Amino acid sequence: MVEENEISVNLMKACKYLENNGYLLFVIGNLPDVSNDVVNQLCEDIFKKFPIKEFYVCNHSFKEDCNCKLPKIGLILDAEKRYNLDLSECWMVGDDTPYVECGMNARMNIASVSELKNIFGLEI
Repeated sequence: MVEENEISVNLMKACKYLENNGYLLFVIGNLPDVSNDVVNQLCEDIFKKFPIKEFYVCNHSFKEDCNCKLPKIGLILDAEKRYNLDLSECWMVGDDTPYVECGMNARMNIASVSELKNIFGLEI
């Protein structure tokens, strides 16, 4: 069994590798019904460990019909506008259906975590 700390170290190495090769790293996701205080603390903790440029989080409940809840692309469009991204050059990495569908909806490159390891030769 892989320890959480080992995963964190390998993920940190992978993120550093991607950052050093010109990639901007964003975290985009759904955290339904989670308070802003909890989201802010989570983001702060991750910023300390990983070279994340920015977080884009939808914390609306699953019952709400907002444009930011994955697989909708509202959060992606916010990042695209703010950082002048070419989405055809961007990657959505995730193993869950909403992430894959969001990447497809935004016409991004898509990879699962295991595929990312193969594409970039990373240890995650």
